[in-house]
Amino acid sequence: MPTTHLENRPLKVLLVGAGPALGQMVEEMLVSAGKGRFQLIRTEKIENALTRLEREAFDAAVLDAQSIAPSDGDRFELIRRIPESTATVVMADERDEQSAHEATRHGAQDCLVRGEFDAASLTRALRGAVQRQRRLCELRLDSQSVLRSEANFRQIVSRSADGLLTIDGGRILYANPACERLFGCGSEDLIGHPFEHPLDKGATTEIEIVRDDGGHTIAEMCVGRVLWEGEAAHVVSLRNITARRMAENMMINEAAHDGLTGLYNRRVMMETLEHEINRARRYDHPLCVLILDLDHFKKVNDVHGHLVGDKVLAATAQTLSACSRSIDVAARYGGEEFCVIMPETELVGAQTHAARLHATIYAIEHPAPDGATFHVTCSIGIAALNPAADKTQNLLEKADQALYQAKSEGRNRICLSG
Repeated sequence: MPTTHLENRPLKVLLVGAGPALGQMVEEMLVSAGKGRFQLIRTEKIENALTRLEREAFDAAVLDAQSIAPSDGDRFELIRRIPESTATVVMADERDEQSAHEATRHGAQDCLVRGEFDAASLTRALRGAVQRQRRLCELRLDSQSVLRSEANFRQIVSRSADGLLTIDGGRILYANPACERLFGCGSEDLIGHPFEHPLDKGATTEIEIVRDDGGHTIAEMCVGRVLWEGEAAHVVSLRNITARRMAENMMINEAAHDGLTGLYNRRVMMETLEHEINRARRYDHPLCVLILDLDHFKKVNDVHGHLVGDKVLAATAQTLSACSRSIDVAARYGGEEFCVIMPETELVGAQTHAARLHATIYAIEHPAPDGATFHVTCSIGIAALNPAADKTQNLLEKADQALYQAKSEGRNRICLSG
Protein backbone atom coordinates (compact mmCIF):
# COMPACT_ATOMS: atom_id res chain seq x y z
CA MET A 1 0.00 0.00 0.00
CA PRO A 2 1.30 3.53 -0.75
CA THR A 3 2.47 5.60 2.17
CA THR A 4 3.00 9.32 2.69
CA HIS A 5 6.39 8.59 4.30
CA LEU A 6 9.30 8.94 1.88
CA GLU A 7 11.50 5.90 2.36
CA ASN A 8 15.23 6.20 2.75
CA ARG A 9 15.92 5.45 -0.90
CA PRO A 10 16.40 7.55 -4.05
CA LEU A 11 13.21 8.88 -5.64
CA LYS A 12 12.98 7.47 -9.14
CA VAL A 13 12.12 10.29 -11.56
CA LEU A 14 11.28 10.09 -15.27
CA LEU A 15 12.01 13.29 -17.25
CA VAL A 16 9.87 13.44 -20.41
CA GLY A 17 10.20 15.70 -23.41
CA ALA A 18 12.85 18.12 -22.16
CA GLY A 19 15.45 19.09 -24.72
CA PRO A 20 19.16 18.46 -24.15
CA ALA A 21 19.84 21.79 -22.44
CA LEU A 22 16.81 21.71 -20.14
CA GLY A 23 17.32 18.02 -19.43
CA GLN A 24 20.96 18.57 -18.50
CA MET A 25 19.99 21.46 -16.22
CA VAL A 26 17.38 19.36 -14.41
CA GLU A 27 19.85 16.50 -14.03
CA GLU A 28 22.50 18.80 -12.56
CA MET A 29 19.96 20.26 -10.13
CA LEU A 30 18.97 16.82 -8.86
CA VAL A 31 22.60 15.77 -8.54
CA SER A 32 23.32 18.91 -6.51
CA ALA A 33 20.52 17.96 -4.12
CA GLY A 34 22.74 15.24 -2.72
CA LYS A 35 24.10 11.86 -3.66
CA GLY A 36 21.54 9.11 -3.64
CA ARG A 37 18.47 11.34 -3.24
CA PHE A 38 17.20 11.09 -6.82
CA GLN A 39 17.56 8.62 -9.69
CA LEU A 40 16.82 10.43 -12.97
CA ILE A 41 15.91 8.72 -16.25
CA ARG A 42 15.47 10.88 -19.36
CA THR A 43 13.46 10.20 -22.48
CA GLU A 44 12.57 12.49 -25.35
CA LYS A 45 9.67 10.56 -26.85
CA ILE A 46 6.21 10.21 -25.35
CA GLU A 47 5.85 6.63 -26.61
CA ASN A 48 9.02 5.58 -24.83
CA ALA A 49 7.85 7.33 -21.69
CA LEU A 50 4.52 5.49 -21.67
CA THR A 51 6.26 2.16 -22.24
CA ARG A 52 8.65 2.70 -19.35
CA LEU A 53 5.82 3.89 -17.08
CA GLU A 54 3.92 0.67 -17.83
CA ARG A 55 6.93 -1.56 -17.16
CA GLU A 56 8.69 0.25 -14.31
CA ALA A 57 7.61 1.92 -11.10
CA PHE A 58 8.47 5.62 -10.92
CA ASP A 59 7.92 7.92 -7.97
CA ALA A 60 7.48 10.97 -10.20
CA ALA A 61 7.34 12.06 -13.82
CA VAL A 62 8.50 15.54 -14.87
CA LEU A 63 6.91 16.68 -18.14
CA ASP A 64 7.97 19.55 -20.37
CA ALA A 65 4.54 20.90 -21.37
CA GLN A 66 5.80 22.61 -24.52
CA SER A 67 7.74 19.73 -26.04
CA ILE A 68 5.25 16.99 -25.14
CA ALA A 69 2.19 18.84 -26.44
CA PRO A 70 0.86 17.25 -29.64
CA SER A 71 0.21 19.47 -32.60
CA ASP A 72 -3.46 18.61 -32.41
CA GLY A 73 -5.73 16.63 -30.11
CA ASP A 74 -5.67 16.50 -26.32
CA ARG A 75 -2.35 17.80 -25.00
CA PHE A 76 -3.15 16.49 -21.50
CA GLU A 77 -3.71 12.89 -22.57
CA LEU A 78 -0.23 11.90 -21.37
CA ILE A 79 -0.91 13.25 -17.88
CA ARG A 80 -4.06 11.17 -17.59
CA ARG A 81 -2.25 8.05 -18.82
CA ILE A 82 0.44 8.25 -16.16
CA PRO A 83 -0.14 5.55 -13.49
CA GLU A 84 -1.84 6.89 -10.38
CA SER A 85 1.09 5.70 -8.25
CA THR A 86 3.37 8.19 -10.07
CA ALA A 87 3.32 11.88 -9.14
CA THR A 88 3.35 14.39 -12.01
CA VAL A 89 5.19 17.73 -12.16
CA VAL A 90 4.83 19.90 -15.27
CA MET A 91 7.36 22.47 -16.53
CA ALA A 92 5.62 25.25 -18.46
CA ASP A 93 6.55 28.56 -20.03
CA GLU A 94 5.63 31.64 -17.96
CA ARG A 95 3.47 32.78 -20.86
CA ASP A 96 1.53 29.53 -20.80
CA GLU A 97 -0.17 30.06 -17.43
CA GLN A 98 -3.48 28.66 -18.70
CA SER A 99 -1.83 25.37 -19.64
CA ALA A 100 -0.25 25.14 -16.21
CA HIS A 101 -3.65 25.46 -14.55
CA GLU A 102 -5.15 22.96 -16.96
CA ALA A 103 -2.33 20.51 -16.30
CA THR A 104 -2.98 20.55 -12.55
CA ARG A 105 -6.71 20.19 -13.20
CA HIS A 106 -6.03 17.05 -15.24
CA GLY A 107 -3.96 15.43 -12.50
CA ALA A 108 -0.54 17.10 -12.22
CA GLN A 109 0.48 17.74 -8.61
CA ASP A 110 2.63 20.80 -9.30
CA CYS A 111 3.78 23.13 -12.06
CA LEU A 112 7.16 24.85 -12.39
CA VAL A 113 7.93 27.83 -14.64
CA ARG A 114 10.92 27.22 -16.87
CA GLY A 115 13.78 29.51 -15.98
CA GLU A 116 12.30 30.44 -12.58
CA PHE A 117 13.13 27.39 -10.46
CA ASP A 118 16.35 26.29 -8.85
CA ALA A 119 17.58 23.01 -7.34
CA ALA A 120 15.90 23.67 -4.01
CA SER A 121 12.47 24.49 -5.47
CA LEU A 122 12.69 21.56 -7.92
CA THR A 123 13.50 19.00 -5.23
CA ARG A 124 10.89 20.50 -2.92
CA ALA A 125 8.27 20.28 -5.67
CA LEU A 126 9.17 16.65 -6.43
CA ARG A 127 9.10 15.48 -2.83
CA GLY A 128 5.89 17.38 -2.14
CA ALA A 129 4.22 15.97 -5.26
CA VAL A 130 5.21 12.41 -4.32
CA GLN A 131 3.84 12.84 -0.81
CA ARG A 132 0.55 14.27 -2.07
CA GLN A 133 0.17 11.60 -4.74
CA ARG A 134 0.79 8.82 -2.24
CA ARG A 135 -1.84 10.25 0.04
CA LEU A 136 -4.23 10.45 -2.91
CA CYS A 137 -3.50 6.82 -3.69
CA GLU A 138 -4.49 5.95 -0.16
CA LEU A 139 -7.75 7.85 -0.65
CA ARG A 140 -8.34 6.09 -3.97
CA LEU A 141 -7.76 2.69 -2.37
CA ASP A 142 -10.26 3.66 0.27
CA SER A 143 -12.73 4.71 -2.42
CA GLN A 144 -12.29 1.35 -4.18
CA SER A 145 -13.19 -0.34 -0.93
CA VAL A 146 -16.30 1.82 -0.88
CA LEU A 147 -17.30 0.54 -4.29
CA ARG A 148 -16.68 -3.06 -3.25
CA SER A 149 -18.76 -2.74 -0.14
CA GLU A 150 -21.03 0.24 0.52
CA ALA A 151 -22.03 -1.20 3.86
CA ASN A 152 -18.42 -1.53 5.02
CA PHE A 153 -17.70 1.99 3.86
CA ARG A 154 -20.62 3.39 5.85
CA GLN A 155 -19.44 1.54 8.92
CA ILE A 156 -15.85 2.74 8.56
CA VAL A 157 -16.59 6.39 7.89
CA SER A 158 -19.34 6.57 10.50
CA ARG A 159 -16.77 5.63 13.15
CA SER A 160 -14.04 7.94 11.82
CA ALA A 161 -12.95 10.70 14.18
CA ASP A 162 -12.32 12.90 11.12
CA GLY A 163 -15.15 14.50 9.20
CA LEU A 164 -15.64 13.04 5.71
CA LEU A 165 -17.64 14.74 2.97
CA THR A 166 -18.47 13.70 -0.56
CA ILE A 167 -19.00 16.73 -2.80
CA ASP A 168 -20.12 17.10 -6.39
CA GLY A 169 -20.90 20.31 -8.20
CA GLY A 170 -20.02 22.28 -5.11
CA ARG A 171 -22.75 20.61 -3.03
CA ILE A 172 -22.49 18.04 -0.25
CA LEU A 173 -23.73 14.56 -1.20
CA TYR A 174 -22.71 12.74 1.99
CA ALA A 175 -21.46 13.71 5.47
CA ASN A 176 -20.37 11.26 8.15
CA PRO A 177 -21.42 11.65 11.81
CA ALA A 178 -18.10 13.30 12.77
CA CYS A 179 -19.20 16.29 10.70
CA GLU A 180 -21.86 17.03 13.31
CA ARG A 181 -19.14 18.11 15.75
CA LEU A 182 -17.42 20.18 13.07
CA PHE A 183 -20.47 21.98 11.68
CA GLY A 184 -22.71 22.01 14.77
CA CYS A 185 -25.66 20.38 13.04
CA GLY A 186 -26.85 16.92 12.05
CA SER A 187 -24.97 15.30 9.19
CA GLU A 188 -28.23 14.83 7.31
CA ASP A 189 -28.81 18.60 7.48
CA LEU A 190 -25.63 19.15 5.47
CA ILE A 191 -26.83 17.13 2.47
CA GLY A 192 -27.49 19.41 -0.50
CA HIS A 193 -25.87 22.44 1.08
CA PRO A 194 -23.02 24.21 -0.78
CA PHE A 195 -19.43 23.67 0.35
CA GLU A 196 -17.83 27.08 -0.10
CA HIS A 197 -14.15 26.25 0.39
CA PRO A 198 -11.86 25.72 -2.66
CA LEU A 199 -11.32 22.05 -3.49
CA ASP A 200 -7.62 21.93 -4.42
CA LYS A 201 -6.95 18.29 -5.15
CA GLY A 202 -4.03 16.85 -3.23
CA ALA A 203 -3.38 19.98 -1.17
CA THR A 204 -3.67 20.02 2.62
CA THR A 205 -5.10 23.36 3.71
CA GLU A 206 -6.48 24.92 6.86
CA ILE A 207 -10.04 26.25 6.83
CA GLU A 208 -12.38 27.91 9.29
CA ILE A 209 -15.91 26.53 9.56
CA VAL A 210 -18.70 28.75 10.89
CA ARG A 211 -20.93 26.45 12.91
CA ASP A 212 -24.73 26.62 12.99
CA ASP A 213 -24.53 27.73 16.62
CA GLY A 214 -22.30 30.68 15.68
CA GLY A 215 -19.09 29.07 16.90
CA HIS A 216 -16.00 28.49 14.81
CA THR A 217 -14.11 25.29 14.04
CA ILE A 218 -10.60 25.22 12.58
CA ALA A 219 -10.08 22.15 10.42
CA GLU A 220 -7.27 20.66 8.36
CA MET A 221 -8.70 19.75 4.96
CA CYS A 222 -7.41 17.23 2.43
CA VAL A 223 -9.17 16.73 -0.91
CA GLY A 224 -9.15 13.75 -3.26
CA ARG A 225 -11.16 12.39 -6.19
CA VAL A 226 -13.40 9.32 -5.93
CA LEU A 227 -16.20 7.60 -7.77
CA TRP A 228 -19.49 8.15 -5.95
CA GLU A 229 -22.37 6.09 -7.25
CA GLY A 230 -20.53 5.73 -10.53
CA GLU A 231 -19.79 9.44 -10.94
CA ALA A 232 -16.59 11.39 -10.28
CA ALA A 233 -16.76 13.45 -7.08
CA HIS A 234 -14.55 15.00 -4.44
CA VAL A 235 -13.92 13.39 -1.09
CA VAL A 236 -12.96 15.83 1.63
CA SER A 237 -11.29 14.82 4.88
CA LEU A 238 -11.67 17.32 7.74
CA ARG A 239 -9.62 17.00 10.92
CA ASN A 240 -10.57 19.24 13.85
CA ILE A 241 -7.44 21.13 14.92
CA THR A 242 -9.21 23.84 16.92
CA ALA A 243 -7.75 22.67 20.23
CA ARG A 244 -4.27 22.49 18.73
CA ARG A 245 -4.51 26.02 17.32
CA MET A 246 -5.86 27.33 20.62
CA ALA A 247 -2.97 25.70 22.47
CA GLU A 248 -0.46 27.18 20.02
CA ASN A 249 -2.04 30.64 20.33
CA MET A 250 -2.02 30.28 24.11
CA MET A 251 1.68 29.42 24.06
CA ILE A 252 2.37 32.43 21.84
CA ASN A 253 0.32 34.63 24.15
CA GLU A 254 2.06 33.30 27.26
CA ALA A 255 5.46 33.91 25.68
CA ALA A 256 4.56 37.58 25.12
CA HIS A 257 2.61 38.43 28.28
CA ASP A 258 3.23 38.60 32.01
CA GLY A 259 1.36 35.77 33.72
CA LEU A 260 0.13 37.80 36.71
CA THR A 261 -0.94 41.09 35.13
CA GLY A 262 -1.68 40.11 31.53
CA LEU A 263 0.43 43.02 30.28
CA TYR A 264 3.23 42.58 27.79
CA ASN A 265 6.40 41.23 29.39
CA ARG A 266 9.80 42.91 29.45
CA ARG A 267 11.06 41.12 26.32
CA VAL A 268 8.15 42.30 24.16
CA MET A 269 8.40 45.77 25.67
CA MET A 270 12.07 46.05 24.72
CA GLU A 271 11.40 44.83 21.18
CA THR A 272 8.46 47.22 20.80
CA LEU A 273 10.44 50.18 22.13
CA GLU A 274 13.26 49.53 19.68
CA HIS A 275 10.73 49.40 16.83
CA GLU A 276 9.01 52.61 17.94
CA ILE A 277 12.34 54.43 18.30
CA ASN A 278 13.26 53.49 14.74
CA ARG A 279 9.84 54.57 13.49
CA ALA A 280 10.01 57.89 15.37
CA ARG A 281 13.42 58.61 13.84
CA ARG A 282 12.30 57.64 10.34
CA TYR A 283 9.23 59.91 10.33
CA ASP A 284 10.55 62.56 12.76
CA HIS A 285 7.70 61.88 15.20
CA PRO A 286 7.77 62.35 18.98
CA LEU A 287 8.01 59.43 21.42
CA CYS A 288 7.87 59.30 25.21
CA VAL A 289 8.33 56.56 27.78
CA LEU A 290 7.22 56.48 31.40
CA ILE A 291 8.26 54.10 34.16
CA LEU A 292 5.87 53.77 37.09
CA ASP A 293 6.77 52.31 40.49
CA LEU A 294 4.28 51.51 43.29
CA ASP A 295 5.44 53.26 46.45
CA HIS A 296 6.29 51.15 49.51
CA PHE A 297 5.03 48.01 47.80
CA LYS A 298 7.14 45.82 50.07
CA LYS A 299 5.10 47.14 52.98
CA VAL A 300 1.90 46.02 51.20
CA ASN A 301 3.26 42.47 51.02
CA ASP A 302 4.55 42.53 54.59
CA VAL A 303 1.34 43.92 56.13
CA HIS A 304 -1.37 42.38 53.96
CA GLY A 305 0.34 39.34 52.40
CA HIS A 306 1.56 38.44 48.93
CA LEU A 307 -1.89 37.46 47.63
CA VAL A 308 -3.15 40.97 48.33
CA GLY A 309 0.05 42.33 46.78
CA ASP A 310 -0.62 40.34 43.62
CA LYS A 311 -4.14 41.81 43.44
CA VAL A 312 -2.69 45.31 43.77
CA LEU A 313 -0.35 44.60 40.83
CA ALA A 314 -3.23 43.23 38.76
CA ALA A 315 -5.44 46.23 39.55
CA THR A 316 -2.62 48.59 38.58
CA ALA A 317 -2.19 46.74 35.29
CA GLN A 318 -5.92 47.06 34.57
CA THR A 319 -5.70 50.79 35.20
CA LEU A 320 -2.75 51.13 32.82
CA SER A 321 -4.65 49.25 30.10
CA ALA A 322 -7.87 51.22 30.64
CA CYS A 323 -6.16 54.64 30.65
CA SER A 324 -3.81 54.03 27.73
CA ARG A 325 -4.60 54.78 24.11
CA SER A 326 -4.78 52.06 21.49
CA ILE A 327 -1.33 53.04 20.17
CA ASP A 328 0.27 52.96 23.63
CA VAL A 329 2.02 49.82 24.86
CA ALA A 330 1.82 49.02 28.58
CA ALA A 331 4.14 46.38 30.02
CA ARG A 332 5.31 45.00 33.32
CA TYR A 333 8.89 46.17 33.63
CA GLY A 334 9.71 44.03 36.65
CA GLY A 335 8.51 43.57 40.24
CA GLU A 336 6.23 46.52 41.08
CA GLU A 337 7.49 48.60 38.13
CA PHE A 338 5.53 49.20 34.93
CA CYS A 339 6.40 50.85 31.65
CA VAL A 340 4.23 52.65 29.10
CA ILE A 341 5.52 53.40 25.59
CA MET A 342 3.71 56.42 24.13
CA PRO A 343 4.22 56.91 20.36
CA GLU A 344 3.24 60.22 18.74
CA THR A 345 3.42 61.92 22.16
CA GLU A 346 5.23 65.08 23.16
CA LEU A 347 6.52 65.54 26.70
CA VAL A 348 3.53 67.71 27.67
CA GLY A 349 1.08 65.03 26.55
CA ALA A 350 3.06 62.34 28.37
CA GLN A 351 2.96 64.43 31.54
CA THR A 352 -0.81 64.81 31.26
CA HIS A 353 -1.22 61.07 30.78
CA ALA A 354 1.06 60.36 33.74
CA ALA A 355 -0.96 62.72 35.97
CA ARG A 356 -4.15 60.85 35.04
CA LEU A 357 -2.51 57.52 35.84
CA HIS A 358 -1.14 58.87 39.11
CA ALA A 359 -4.57 60.02 40.27
CA THR A 360 -6.45 56.94 39.05
CA ILE A 361 -4.06 54.50 40.70
CA TYR A 362 -4.32 56.31 44.03
CA ALA A 363 -8.13 56.31 43.78
CA ILE A 364 -8.29 52.50 43.73
CA GLU A 365 -9.61 51.07 46.99
CA HIS A 366 -7.75 47.84 47.67
CA PRO A 367 -9.49 45.46 50.10
CA ALA A 368 -7.38 44.21 53.03
CA PRO A 369 -7.86 40.80 54.68
CA ASP A 370 -9.39 42.44 57.76
CA GLY A 371 -12.17 44.02 55.70
CA ALA A 372 -10.68 47.49 55.59
CA THR A 373 -9.44 49.18 52.43
CA PHE A 374 -6.20 50.94 51.62
CA HIS A 375 -4.70 53.09 48.87
CA VAL A 376 -1.36 52.87 47.10
CA THR A 377 0.56 55.82 45.66
CA CYS A 378 3.03 55.67 42.82
CA SER A 379 6.08 57.47 41.50
CA ILE A 380 6.53 58.10 37.79
CA GLY A 381 9.55 59.03 35.67
CA ILE A 382 9.10 60.32 32.12
CA ALA A 383 11.62 60.62 29.28
CA ALA A 384 11.25 61.95 25.74
CA LEU A 385 13.21 60.56 22.82
CA ASN A 386 16.19 62.52 21.54
CA PRO A 387 16.34 61.10 17.99
CA ALA A 388 19.97 62.10 17.54
CA ALA A 389 21.29 60.40 20.66
CA ASP A 390 18.88 57.96 22.30
CA LYS A 391 18.83 54.23 21.81
CA THR A 392 16.53 51.80 23.58
CA GLN A 393 18.68 51.47 26.69
CA ASN A 394 19.47 55.19 26.85
CA LEU A 395 15.80 56.17 26.75
CA LEU A 396 14.91 53.70 29.50
CA GLU A 397 17.83 54.91 31.63
CA LYS A 398 16.57 58.49 31.29
CA ALA A 399 13.08 57.47 32.42
CA ASP A 400 14.59 55.40 35.24
CA GLN A 401 16.68 58.36 36.41
CA ALA A 402 13.57 60.53 36.46
CA LEU A 403 11.81 57.83 38.49
CA TYR A 404 14.74 57.72 40.92
CA GLN A 405 14.45 61.49 41.31
CA ALA A 406 10.73 61.19 42.09
CA LYS A 407 11.43 58.58 44.76
CA SER A 408 14.34 60.49 46.28
CA GLU A 409 12.18 63.61 46.57
CA GLY A 410 9.67 61.75 48.73
CA ARG A 411 7.75 59.52 46.26
CA ASN A 412 4.11 60.02 45.16
CA ARG A 413 5.07 62.40 42.38
CA ILE A 414 5.98 62.72 38.69
CA CYS A 415 9.39 63.78 37.48
CA LEU A 416 10.63 64.53 33.98
CA SER A 417 14.01 63.58 32.62
CA GLY A 418 16.33 66.53 32.34
